[in-house]
Amino acid sequence: KGEGKQGFVYGNHKEKIIETLTSSDGKIENDDADIAIFPFTEDENFQDVSFLAKFMHKTLENFLSVSRLISAAEQTKLIFAHVEAKIEIIDPAKKMGRLVEETADYDLYEMNSRHIKELSRKHARLSRMEKGLTLLPTSIILTIVANFEALLTEFVREFFQNSPDTVILGDKSIKVGDVLKMSSFDDFKKSIIDDEIDKLLWLGHDKQVEKIEEWTGIEISNKWSSWSQFIEVFERRNLVAHGEKYFTSHYVKNCLSAQFPLEKGVEGVSISLNDDYLRSSLENLTEFLMLLAFTVWRKKFSRSQKEAAHALNEVIYRLILEDNFRLSSSLAKYILSLKGDIMNESVRQMIIVNLASAQKHNGEEQAALDTVASCDWSASSDDFRLCVASIQGDIGLAVQLFKSVSTSGKIGKDAFRDWPVLSFLRNEKEFQAAFEAHFSEPLDLISNSEGAS
Repeated sequence: KGEGKQGFVYGNHKEKIIETLTSSDGKIENDDADIAIFPFTEDENFQDVSFLAKFMHKTLENFLSVSRLISAAEQTKLIFAHVEAKIEIIDPAKKMGRLVEETADYDLYEMNSRHIKELSRKHARLSRMEKGLTLLPTSIILTIVANFEALLTEFVREFFQNSPDTVILGDKSIKVGDVLKMSSFDDFKKSIIDDEIDKLLWLGHDKQVEKIEEWTGIEISNKWSSWSQFIEVFERRNLVAHGEKYFTSHYVKNCLSAQFPLEKGVEGVSISLNDDYLRSSLENLTEFLMLLAFTVWRKKFSRSQKEAAHALNEVIYRLILEDNFRLSSSLAKYILSLKGDIMNESVRQMIIVNLASAQKHNGEEQAALDTVASCDWSASSDDFRLCVASIQGDIGLAVQLFKSVSTSGKIGKDAFRDWPVLSFLRNEKEFQAAFEAHFSEPLDLISNSEGAS
């Protein structure tokens, strides 16, 4: 679209675009000379790419929300017993009883039988509540999978709505009477999409992925390195959903079939849903959804695949900002492994820096150094070189580059406080002094205000 230009599409989506150039008053200047006909170079049936960006954002927000839920559940279990025991048992015992012995390990109180019975009832109630808290991990794994299924369903629906011929042109058997009841083609299309999604939901998750591969034309199970973990998550979730307490032979069989590395003798062992397992499961399912949207964006709307790379880098940065280093590293490694001209050089360098930042924050010092060493930064701008110096721990060079980027305004003072990759410099006195000398205020405003107060 541009001034004095209107675009039209005629006929079937397999045909071509007619672009009619007009004058500013909308009149055709030349009926023949100003008509250009050219074929699409990509999947011209794909109508709108914006839903993919929105989907990636929604998936990220779901991940961050459930991550907080996992943390909150763990903290609740740790704090609850102590707080409730104090309120329900300890404080009442001190009021009702008489202290007879006080030691470093315990206090001994004497009380009558009525008070003992009252405390016994409270203790039983407290025990039941503690037992209820043990069900939280089960609820969380079910929530993780339920949210995944809801997001996947939303993705498929949006994909069909933006690429309707994917489903409409397939072989379908539809009763004529049902068609006649529909008031419009949109109703007809919606009916088919609803039917396909309903069928999809009844399939196992491996079969669901096969259908998505068929519809989108991309490979997942054979290309994604975390596929076996994906299968394991659903196998363990199935056990939990059906009330199983122990790993079964069916679980072992399906996991081994997917080449998931099970420990020997796992059959009959109690099912574990610890904090790290819940997090890794959430990360795995989120990675699947992110890479699905990213890959469809690249394959089905290839002219904007560089925007797809930029969108995924934004996700990676947000994850680092929220201290989710494993998933951010995994996504960064994936996109950097792709061949071809799929991103601008500046975006590629941002992803390299973000990967190294995530690795260093996660305690993988050598991996972070190897990551930045994989790129030649000699011709890069000073803001990139500052980030690399931060990762490498070169404080002298970082201070030198700080003066350059702060004077030029390439990086604002808030970025020095907020960017995760620059956090490795913020505790260095030499860097703090350079910041304060340039901006006339301390780098760490919070500590400074606390000290003043």
